[in-house]
Amino acid sequence: MSSSTKILLIIAILGAIMGGIGVPDAIKMWKDDIDALEDVAADSMTVGQALEGDVEVAYDIVATESTTKTYGFIPVSKSESPYYIVSNSKNSCYYLIDVTMKDKQDEFKTLMDQSWDYMDGKTDKEPEKVHITGKVGMMPTQVQEFLKEYCYKAGMSDDEYNNMVDHTHCITTTDFKVIKFVPLMIFGVSLLCLMILLIKKIAYPKTSKMSQAGRTVVLNEDIQANIAQNDDNDNIT
Repeated sequence: MSSSTKILLIIAILGAIMGGIGVPDAIKMWKDDIDALEDVAADSMTVGQALEGDVEVAYDIVATESTTKTYGFIPVSKSESPYYIVSNSKNSCYYLIDVTMKDKQDEFKTLMDQSWDYMDGKTDKEPEKVHITGKVGMMPTQVQEFLKEYCYKAGMSDDEYNNMVDHTHCITTTDFKVIKFVPLMIFGVSLLCLMILLIKKIAYPKTSKMSQAGRTVVLNEDIQANIAQNDDNDNIT
């Protein structure tokens, strides 16, 4: 097997695995199996739940995490993301949002500034809400520790603290458009590699190598006679 064939085969296999990993989430997006952020309380979140809605108030950054994003087990990129503590007025609860998307990080910073200006009475204008799409996951242990410390320093009541800390879920901002189409693109690359392998197999069939050892080469008798006659003429001359 040539090196190029091996590479194409490896890419095809990895593509199939990586595409398969993203299929369940992609199906959710295509089926619009998404819950409204405003209707979800901190104690009712479940891992893998897809959410979409508006964040009304952002209070502070509890932690900033340096993460390596992966697709399945393949590293994709490295980035830093802040964990914002936000509130949900409809359900009277607090929760954390891991803002991984760069454009949303800028919007959340503005929302936090506007939230404090409004709460401090510096302006009568309500903060501009930030619309997000995201998935629910487990809060990292170190982030939980930072959150506990933050809650105590902020003078949060025991009920508020327990409601947020005991249910250790948080939301991570996610681009649903990417989730929808990435598996299809990866499957496409995998299929392309398989097609190239098939074309190579058809166009360049494998030829078997035959051993030349032990074969006897026999000269044509007429040729042998001509060679002998030429030798005699040379001798006469």
